Amino acid sequence: MQNHILKLQNEYQRQLREASIDYLRAGLDLFHKYRRKASIDYSPPVVLSSEYNNPQAALGNLGISVELMLKAIIVGKHLLLLFKDFPADLLKLRVSLISPDDLPTDFEWRFVDIELRSVDSKIKTINFGECISIFCILFPNSRQLLESHLNFLSLFRNASVHSVLPNLNRSEVERAAYVAIHVHEVLTNTLDTSGLGFLSYTGYVLSDEDKEFIATFQGERLNRVKGKIDEAKKAAMKLAGQRVTRVADDWEHYVIRCCICDNDIVLEGYTEAREIWYGEDDYEMELGFFPSSY
Repeated sequence: MQNHILKLQNEYQRQLREASIDYLRAGLDLFHKYRRKASIDYSPPVVLSSEYNNPQAALGNLGISVELMLKAIIVGKHLLLLFKDFPADLLKLRVSLISPDDLPTDFEWRFVDIELRSVDSKIKTINFGECISIFCILFPNSRQLLESHLNFLSLFRNASVHSVLPNLNRSEVERAAYVAIHVHEVLTNTLDTSGLGFLSYTGYVLSDEDKEFIATFQGERLNRVKGKIDEAKKAAMKLAGQRVTRVADDWEHYVIRCCICDNDIVLEGYTEAREIWYGEDDYEMELGFFPSSY
């Protein structure tokens, strides 16, 4: 039974991966067409007046692509992680995914495949937000870098496919393309080549325009940060000696002293416990805060 589940896991990841690449390719193509026509000025919202000036289709495709890429990564760890809310009458299916080796030899394994692939299946798959949460658990080293970007993309992905996008400036649209490309790099680097047969996987190959965009985006982002720091320094000189004090009372925020104006600022991120080892049997626990934005 284990072999059947592995084959099913292989097939699910392959289909998710291939679909995600198709959406990524379409999304980046639309994004580059939009980018060529977008205003160079980042300050005012982009005027949506002609072909490719509206980034909604690009964001929709990029958001779907990232969701499917995250699901492909998650399925590579365990097929069961893709599903939730198993009804009581499908307990047999859940058991087969959790512990296939313990099933009797005459178990009807085709039932698993048929039920999971059924159009009217009672089993739900995890949503984008749940994909992000599971991804951050499986890949904690990528959490600090990607979590805020993924949550941003999730928000606008839903609006892209269900409603009308709010006005976005060019930097926000470029942020979505940047995170999509980065998640694809994670997908390429984390596929389980040992048991699922993805040794020859190449996925989406970055074009020259993609590479130029990444280099430009990173450079412009650095310049924007430097500009904000310069603005903050000028504003700090006008302060009349008053000091602002802030308080954070949850695990997602942390207060530090601003190195420019000496006021309190609130960082957004997450808190995790970790072990600090001093020897084979000597360690202590500490809480670490990992900021992602402020």
